[in-house]
Amino acid sequence: MNNKMRIGLGTAVAVVLLTVPLFLLPVSGVLITACLFGLLGVASLTGTLLWTSSRTGGRFVTTAAFPLAAVRYLITDLLLSITVILLQVRQIYTLPAGWFCFLHLLIAGFFAWKILAMDAGKAEIEHVEVEVKERTSGWKMLQQEVSAMAIEADGPMKKSLASVRDAIRYADPMTSPRLAETEDAIRANVVLLGDAVKNNDIAGVEKQTEEILRQIRRRAELCKLLK
Repeated sequence: MNNKMRIGLGTAVAVVLLTVPLFLLPVSGVLITACLFGLLGVASLTGTLLWTSSRTGGRFVTTAAFPLAAVRYLITDLLLSITVILLQVRQIYTLPAGWFCFLHLLIAGFFAWKILAMDAGKAEIEHVEVEVKERTSGWKMLQQEVSAMAIEADGPMKKSLASVRDAIRYADPMTSPRLAETEDAIRANVVLLGDAVKNNDIAGVEKQTEEILRQIRRRAELCKLLK
């Protein structure tokens, strides 16, 4: 049984449970209103669960918040309905159906506002996440290139490459247009470093290592100035 079937089965059970009071209690405007808004709460939860289970993009944290909000709405909705119906059945207090409907509309309106606010926040979070990935992907790829060189290198070259790899790893991965010139120079020297490794040029490896480390320190100084 997949997730959609489980959600559908759970929804069917909830609908049956919510309509049972119509056959057990005297039908009134309050009871009908309670059933209708209860069904609305179930529909909201079902909709958010289906949307979350079928969504392929975005983060789980940002999407999982929607079903949780729907659960809170459904619980609030049911607590209000049960309380008012019990007071009415025990003839302690009878709330006019109009006011009862108004209270449910207030709760539904608050829930709708919360969903809209969460959706706006989700879009902004995911936009920032994509932007961060774009601004760090180039630097991470550079780290992977040097790491691959360090694994394949032998003897004294291995130590030099490890120092470059660690310097890139612990550097700030965020980039900006103002760092482009320095980063292009680092990439160019990494290419030369790779050529030196292939040619087993130990002196060339040491020379490019010193130059790359100097440029990484320069980049770190620029990063501090830009913050």
